[in-house]
Amino acid sequence: MPTYDPEDIVDELRKRAAALGSRRIAAVIVAALLLIFLWSTWFTVQPEETGIVQRFGAVDRTVGPGLHFKFP
Repeated sequence: MPTYDPEDIVDELRKRAAALGSRRIAAVIVAALLLIFLWSTWFTVQPEETGIVQRFGAVDRTVGPGLHFKFP
């Protein structure tokens, strides 16, 4: 069974990150954050339900069934 030195693993990860380039890594991180943001801005109210929109803990309005957009 081979043994692994943690320093060798860290060095290998650094080499791979340098090979990819910092711009590509930054682009991947930004794209992932954008997808998470977009995924969390939509919500669905079921046909037999009424949604309640709260702003700072107080009821702001109600929304009917369907797909709705919100700011997280």
